[in-house]
Amino acid sequence: MRCAILAASALFFACPSPSGSDGGTGGGATGGGGATGGGSTGGGGATGGGAGGGGATGGGGTSAETQFCRDFYSAQIDLVARCNGLAPSAEAAQRAAIDAQCAVSAFTGPSVRVNATAAMTCLSTFASETCATSNVYVGGAPAICYSAVEGSVAINGSCFVSECVPGAYCDQTTTCPGTCRARVALGQMPMPGQECVEGAEPYDGVCTALVALGQSCAPTGTSTQQHRCVGFAQCLGAQVCTNPQTRLATAGQPCDEQIGTLCAFGLQCVSNTCRASATIGTSCATVPCQFGLFCNASQSCVALGTAGAACTTDEACGPNLACLNSTCGVLPTTGQPCPAQRCADYRQFCAMDGTCKLRGGVGALCGQLNDCQSNHYCTAGGTCARRKNAGETCTMTPIGTSTDECLSSSCPQGTCSGQGFCSP
Repeated sequence: MRCAILAASALFFACPSPSGSDGGTGGGATGGGGATGGGSTGGGGATGGGAGGGGATGGGGTSAETQFCRDFYSAQIDLVARCNGLAPSAEAAQRAAIDAQCAVSAFTGPSVRVNATAAMTCLSTFASETCATSNVYVGGAPAICYSAVEGSVAINGSCFVSECVPGAYCDQTTTCPGTCRARVALGQMPMPGQECVEGAEPYDGVCTALVALGQSCAPTGTSTQQHRCVGFAQCLGAQVCTNPQTRLATAGQPCDEQIGTLCAFGLQCVSNTCRASATIGTSCATVPCQFGLFCNASQSCVALGTAGAACTTDEACGPNLACLNSTCGVLPTTGQPCPAQRCADYRQFCAMDGTCKLRGGVGALCGQLNDCQSNHYCTAGGTCARRKNAGETCTMTPIGTSTDECLSSSCPQGTCSGQGFCSP
């Protein structure tokens, strides 16, 4: 469930959005610094904070998945705030966004289950991180967190991303939705599209274990490629797997994110030197703002806008808000007016009558691609139909041109070529 964790770690990372999306919650904010690789503008929705509590097992009518989602965001925001990576003015807004974030989180999907033991270890790892050595955001979350959320779809069952049981993966090479397949064992040769067991990768033709910390990651056999390292370790220096947190630079020290020399928490790598993030009211002309602030047109760090505040871009607005007709506001949902031609998330669209409606499935009336659900398209007859898999018959289009009829967007010879992106 790596993608689910990365999606939920949206402070700095995100998984691909489903195709045909024109909605999504707004409210980015300038990225945090240091090991986060921040300084870029966050997009695709604000991150949740959230007062967690109650443990990863849930209770009181709350599912374990929803409770873990809340606890995960809470632990994440606690660490960023504790290490001065988050502007104080933004902390309350981030925490208030937790429930809305978890409502659409990959944590809480119908085929997702929480591994209680791994979940508790994940949360305690967040709590024990120190600001001086934390490398949590090098990869989005502590490594144990990737075992905290598991799929429940059995082998040969239908899947889209990572809903399969441990030991299986979602094979989308020929169909959408895909099929859960068993992973290939160590020492075995994976066929094209197959995936190795967890902790391994195809190397020199066979599934090979990732290299442990301190061990050589230099090429072996007939390959000229370096071996991959376990977790978030990197093959650095004399081609040895190295933990990035041992290389975090402090203020004033040189940094180079391309070779893995990152800055400590709360710092930004600016012109290859670690510098403190700009705080509220200070200049962001040469240094990015703290997470939770916005660098305005005057190149000054300001608090993110609340509902009703003036804006020119989504990134100027707070969590779960978007810039609608130059004003920060909540994106409308099903049945509500959409004067800015935008709706709350990818499952909805702004219809001809000026209100948000759910995207249609097979047979629903449509006027364009975005009127239909993911993995569907709008036919010439004005109804939604399922986008076609590789090898299925389609209306031929000239080479170099695209078509909505195929998942791959390509129909050069009257059949869909390639499989393309497949989403729920």
